[in-house]
Amino acid sequence: MQHFRSLVRHRADIAELYYRTNQKEKVLPELLKYPELESLIPADTPFLICELVRTATRNIWINALIQYGPEDKSHLPTYRKLLDWSKSWKVHLPCEAGFYLVYPPEIKGKIAAFFYAPYLNTARYRGFFDAVKRIPALEKLEQAEIISGDGMYAKAAKRQRLGMIMGQIALALKVYKIEHFFYNMKKTIIIALISLLTTTTIVAQNNDTTIIDRNINIEKEYIPEINDAHLEVIAAQRKRLGTKRGFIAVKPNCSIQSYVPALTPLLKYEPTEIVATTYQAISGAGKTFNEWPEMIDNVIPYIGGEEEKSEQEPLRVWGTVENGAIVKAEAPLITTQCIRVPVTNGHTAAVFVKFENKPTKEEILEAWANFKGLPQELELPHAPAQFITYFEEDNRPQAALDRDIYGGMGVTIGRLREDSFFDYKFVGLSHNTLRGAAGGAVLIAELLYRQGYFD
Repeated sequence: MQHFRSLVRHRADIAELYYRTNQKEKVLPELLKYPELESLIPADTPFLICELVRTATRNIWINALIQYGPEDKSHLPTYRKLLDWSKSWKVHLPCEAGFYLVYPPEIKGKIAAFFYAPYLNTARYRGFFDAVKRIPALEKLEQAEIISGDGMYAKAAKRQRLGMIMGQIALALKVYKIEHFFYNMKKTIIIALISLLTTTTIVAQNNDTTIIDRNINIEKEYIPEINDAHLEVIAAQRKRLGTKRGFIAVKPNCSIQSYVPALTPLLKYEPTEIVATTYQAISGAGKTFNEWPEMIDNVIPYIGGEEEKSEQEPLRVWGTVENGAIVKAEAPLITTQCIRVPVTNGHTAAVFVKFENKPTKEEILEAWANFKGLPQELELPHAPAQFITYFEEDNRPQAALDRDIYGGMGVTIGRLREDSFFDYKFVGLSHNTLRGAAGGAVLIAELLYRQGYFD
């Protein structure tokens, strides 16, 4: 085993030498010798030893392929072929990682039973998800008693399983990168891990999911007080992703929660046109003033991708469920501008709205005061007692004074008045890192629990 591993390591070192001496045209031919090397394993090698050798050397090979393999499109057919080959690797219990693991001493040294776990059929998925979702069914593997608990064997098994999975993901990402010229590593790692979690785990999350939406059609835009009926798509999502227990529930963009809650109880008056300008805190970019000194005493009139989301996501929030999918509302027409301002937390929105059936100011205030959703009815732990709070003062709401209302989970409104061009205008405020992010995800999880989605 050590001799064969040294041979593969030697080939990987040669490929690295070619890479670092700018002889990159020789890298891939060198690495392509690996499949041939596997045939050198003697036919009379005990099966267990053979599997251990293959797994150890495949790890060396795939790591070198990912690090040093060239990334021009002419090599795409080769990488796809190698990726398909990696998907044919068998999975063994109890280690879940592609090779055997000896049972603990109390099992008297017997090795685990072997079975072949078919890869999931995922022809419908695109990009690197076409590879990621071919990972064997983790739910079955996790039922193996040998890997339960926190013992040495359990930990070793889980590490090896993740090693194989992440190797396949990394190779799939390399293919994706070559096909699309670029990928954002932070987002793709998040997405890859989420795709694994869907096998057995329930995920309520608030990351930017543009790539997730495009590749596996995750239905998003859950605001528990507004569209709890959208939870109906979970059954369809499970069927589509091939999961029995796991699913992903995604909350919408943080900025729209400063005005969508205020507009929701007014939908009965049929708003036709909405203009919203959001003034967004620096924490929405994951920054502090220490990390982003350019924001001190400054305003930046652009936030990449934010305006498109702010115009389209409300229509999904207000959409309907048809055939297991969310169909966007056709109206109102929404246009937005999104501006970064020097505030730590709290997104503010200046909103103008025109109605088909114009309500009175008193009717609007009454609708806001009485508006509540299922979280309030169920008295969920993180549900604000009053979802929308209106301030009569002309200088409210203010981020510093009002963002933490009801633990940062409430929405505050002020300055409602008639407009000379639109029917009405007002100002809204929500806490972007509580209601708009982690707190919103927790509230979704609480609602899912009360609705019976957790066992």
